[in-house]
Amino acid sequence: MKERKVGEVFEADGIRLKVKKGRCPSWHFYPNSLHCIDYKFRMKVGLCSGEEREDYEDIIFKKVK
Repeated sequence: MKERKVGEVFEADGIRLKVKKGRCPSWHFYPNSLHCIDYKFRMKVGLCSGEEREDYEDIIFKKVK
């Protein structure tokens, strides 16, 4: 699975996202952020848990314009 770099901006399913450092609090959508998103979408955007990532950083995917 792809590992996105902190600061990277990309598009998935028509949603423009930026990778930011942050802890995933649960498996839900939050206003303007995607925290630990559902598995199908997660396969498109990449890993968010520091336990799964090579850089050991917890990240979130922030919606951007």
